Amino acid sequence: MWEIFQSARLRRLFLAETVLLFVVAVLCVRLRIGAGYPGLPVGVELWAYWQEALLAGVVVPVSVQLAMYYLELYADTPPGSRTQLLVRIQLAHVIAGVALALLFYLFPRFRLQRLALLMSLGIGQWLLFSLRCHFEEILVSGSVRRRVLLIGAGELAQRLGRWLLSRPGAGYELAGFLSEQEPEMAQTLIGRPVLGGYHELLEVLHRHEITDVVFAPDDSRGEAVVMQKLLTAKLHGTNVWSALSFTAELTHSLPIELLKPADVVFDAGFTPPPWTIGLKRGFDVVLSLIAILLVSPILLVVAIAIRLDSPGPALYRQARVGLRGRLFTIYKFRSMRVAKPGEPLRLTAHNDDRVTRVGRFIRLHRIDELPQFFNVLLGDMSLVGPRPEVESSVKELRTSLPFYDQRHAIRPGITSLGQVRFGAATTLNEARERLKYDLYYQKNMSIAFDLSILIDTVKVVLLKIGAR
Repeated sequence: MWEIFQSARLRRLFLAETVLLFVVAVLCVRLRIGAGYPGLPVGVELWAYWQEALLAGVVVPVSVQLAMYYLELYADTPPGSRTQLLVRIQLAHVIAGVALALLFYLFPRFRLQRLALLMSLGIGQWLLFSLRCHFEEILVSGSVRRRVLLIGAGELAQRLGRWLLSRPGAGYELAGFLSEQEPEMAQTLIGRPVLGGYHELLEVLHRHEITDVVFAPDDSRGEAVVMQKLLTAKLHGTNVWSALSFTAELTHSLPIELLKPADVVFDAGFTPPPWTIGLKRGFDVVLSLIAILLVSPILLVVAIAIRLDSPGPALYRQARVGLRGRLFTIYKFRSMRVAKPGEPLRLTAHNDDRVTRVGRFIRLHRIDELPQFFNVLLGDMSLVGPRPEVESSVKELRTSLPFYDQRHAIRPGITSLGQVRFGAATTLNEARERLKYDLYYQKNMSIAFDLSILIDTVKVVLLKIGAR
């Protein structure tokens, strides 16, 4: 679930605010109850208090922080002013209050006393604002950053250094480089010092309090000597990374330019165990059935609106490449006019003139994707997985992008990490960037990861990010 937050500073801030909201909710329940529950024996009264306190401690932080997440309060770029910050925090508490009121109305057996809920939301918003204004710097300061040493002084090491410097909130600090040859006096690369040669590795680790070492030379000369020293460093508690693994940790994607066939062949992460596949399939079926039941009125209304807006069927069917390269038929609501006889096929472009009036609305709000829940029930798709492409695009991309076919090792999805982190891919370079996220998801696939992507997908839909 931590994939939602792509920097260490946001994770620390999130945890601090979770604790604050939990404590506030529990104390407000205690204040509201006062002397206790009239007419209840002491033992029953104590249980009733802890039951309500626990409920408050769970639902208040979850609802408030989910609303804050969707209002971009856990983004790497903070609001521009304290006024904007306060308004967003207050709006998040209003949204959470309305959602909880509706929830308690639907499930009256599980409800908080109104005054306790109002006190929790009222006190919580001002404490959160105060925390962000006065104490955030303590929580997210660089005092807890891990110090990184890059072994190498060539193009690869400098590229990793730039990525590291461009992500100050990731929780790492670049201490410097080691070069194969003895460095010149006061030599620097990208503004960081070259701290010594390979033979000085252990001394540099101790002298500069290094916590993490990344092996990133451009060639393998002298590798045997360095490996022996890295083994010693690892035995003494230093974290040792390859360039590939550290970049994946830093960028939350898998850089295909650093990926080798052996990395895929021998990494168990690219071959999830059968129980993971089975659990994911059950998760897909249950959530798809629930989703179809909830949106069935919307499906009917949209189908009627499409038929009234333009001639042609309500559903659009197209062959896509799925699991292990097999073709399947994907279902979507038709958002474009029916092609005229002899009209050449072409990919969707921005501001495409073939999009209908209803089509523009359903594409903007991603309603056109809803029939794909039936694809999930049929077993052709999953809720989360790489987005399926047409066969012609796959044939072109597999010749241009290394490891492109690896994305077909799992079922394609209605949504994907690439979709929520990068967006639509209409060019070769965009397809390359999105592939990095698809492979990273495949290597780290889990139910918790799926949940984080689904939460992100709701955010993308609400903010209309990447809609065409």
